[in-house]
Amino acid sequence: MNNSGAHTNQITEKSLLDALSERLCDSRLSINEEEELRELHWAQGQDIRLRDDIRFRPTPWHRWILAQDFMANDAVRDQLRSEGRPFLDLEQILGVFDGVVGRRCVVCVADPRLVIQKGEVRLAASELTERPLVEESVGDLEKYVTHLPLHSLRAAAASEPASEWGRRAQEEVIETLGWVRVTLPTVGRLNARMFVAQIEGHSMDDGSSGLVDGGLAVFELWPAGTKQNLRVLARGSFSDPETGSYAVKKYVGDTRDHEGRHRRIALVSLNPDKDRYPDMELDPDDEAAISVVARVVGALSAEDYARRLRPHRRPGHRNLADPDELSARAERLQEVADQFFVGLSEPDGGRTEEYSDWVARLVCLDADSGGLSVETRPLTRLPSFVKKLAVAPDGGAPVIVLASNLKHSLWRTPVLPGSGPYCWSAPGHEEILAEDLAVLTVPGLLGDRAELFRVDATGVGQPMVGRTVSGGGHYRLLLPPDLSFADPPLGSVFILSAGWRLWELILPAIPDVRTCEALAALGVELGKPAPSVRWILRSPERYDETTRGEAYPVFSARQCPIVSVEGSAEFGDATLIVAGEDRFTSLSLATCSSLTAELADLEPGRYLLQVLHERTRIEPATLPFAITEEARTAVSAHLAVAHEGTVVIPAADGDFEIECDLTIAPDREAIVIQSPPIWPFELWWDDGKLRRLGRVC
Repeated sequence: MNNSGAHTNQITEKSLLDALSERLCDSRLSINEEEELRELHWAQGQDIRLRDDIRFRPTPWHRWILAQDFMANDAVRDQLRSEGRPFLDLEQILGVFDGVVGRRCVVCVADPRLVIQKGEVRLAASELTERPLVEESVGDLEKYVTHLPLHSLRAAAASEPASEWGRRAQEEVIETLGWVRVTLPTVGRLNARMFVAQIEGHSMDDGSSGLVDGGLAVFELWPAGTKQNLRVLARGSFSDPETGSYAVKKYVGDTRDHEGRHRRIALVSLNPDKDRYPDMELDPDDEAAISVVARVVGALSAEDYARRLRPHRRPGHRNLADPDELSARAERLQEVADQFFVGLSEPDGGRTEEYSDWVARLVCLDADSGGLSVETRPLTRLPSFVKKLAVAPDGGAPVIVLASNLKHSLWRTPVLPGSGPYCWSAPGHEEILAEDLAVLTVPGLLGDRAELFRVDATGVGQPMVGRTVSGGGHYRLLLPPDLSFADPPLGSVFILSAGWRLWELILPAIPDVRTCEALAALGVELGKPAPSVRWILRSPERYDETTRGEAYPVFSARQCPIVSVEGSAEFGDATLIVAGEDRFTSLSLATCSSLTAELADLEPGRYLLQVLHERTRIEPATLPFAITEEARTAVSAHLAVAHEGTVVIPAADGDFEIECDLTIAPDREAIVIQSPPIWPFELWWDDGKLRRLGRVC
């Protein structure tokens, strides 16, 4: 009885889905289960599921087709990509595929790669770039009907003197880059005076015109009739700050006089920022002052023209050759830059900002520079009667620092490692400044684990929050006395004080097993590899800070910065991107172990530099920096070396050697070196084997 009832239910459910099965037989499209069954069956209390009927099967996008049908989404996508056509007739192309596979072909409409509308199928925006699909030649029936020529805007505006433009000059004076299919409804019927060109600059971007930098627009040559309040392409004797002797502007003239002449003509920028994008006043009596070359018919959105296909992306790789991917990466980098530099005034404003809070923290320099240091921001409110300050770990010996050093610049004071807090005091004025200096107290080291510092592009070890290091990175590890540690397989270990040690470590892209084991013993994990990027050769004018206390270098525009990228031989192809100040540039990096790049032609402002590798397993490396018009006054100083009464002044930009007689009496100084304060130099001993004796500062 029960079996009979179950069999009856199965027959009933099958009959209920017969109509749906028959409808799918007449359709080339997949269906949505909920839309088909909710009203007719589920709302009536009938628990019917397509998965229980062998006549149906799901698609990868959670829709349903008949089990015997062939899903041709991949074939349709490949056909669209290979033919380069904007769309295909769906029924026609599936009919062709029917004969190829020997089964009825259908498509799933939920496929994000395809768009199906009114019997036509085309590629989705995710499959296309923002760049136009430029065809070298098209048929006569397509010219100025479905396609317009793509011209160089600069050539169209400036290739010939204004007086020599004529109606037949189009093909002679405009550089034709190819033909582009245009489907802009607002343009109406195309004609032989129309062309497509790329907008340069931001002067016409008011948020609604569509005339954005890098965007496309349709122009019409030699417009007849009044030009009043039209957006035009003009050239003449003016000088536009963005594009030179031509401009896309709004043409505005005053009321004509009784002779029909203007007394004032202006080319108006739509961008409300008139300081950066000013209007241009022209002399109506000067015939060479302006020549209107074309009018702007309309801006083209991404849906209004045929676009190039997005290249296939290999799993685990970035397509660094794709301009659209680089542009998208630069936009994201610009957003990061805006967040990093938020709340700061212009970098050319100088360092007049008064810090409302005094801040101190621990950083780690190299062993020759003192190792662990307390870094302080400028103490701008420090009273002038205070001449010295002292910092000391709890119960340790104090380190005396001149107050003038701390007051006017970012300063790093070497201190001994310790577990107690580092407290500041003002000798002779302890009671007066005790409360103010208390905010500079820095917690001591934990003493039961290795302290990690990542060395930045300026050579300063920045404290790390996490316990993960990356191959290709430069690190300094402070090791407490009670932490057992064998001889390092890589890098150098320096003895500091009270049993503390400093491990200077530059990890290769793929560390060896012994190095990984040594790091694991210290509780340090190994993450994704990353390139090593640092500033070299040219010193910054100064270091500024963000509102969060993060320091970044400021370089002079007169001496552009130089960056060194190391490790690209292990990583493969890479691209260097610089984003900031509403612009970005990119540079392809050759595959080599070390590479330097000069960042030239950057306007004053703040930037982020990023080294991006083709493999996603390589973490991007990012550096903040700024460019300023200011230039510091050159310091007049030299290095003098005295040897047995002879004074030698070596060249400022090179090495020098001095031969020493080892038989000199021990009570007699063989070499005396004099140099400006804080200027570092290195000593090397060469007796057949070159050895570094140390670095003196």
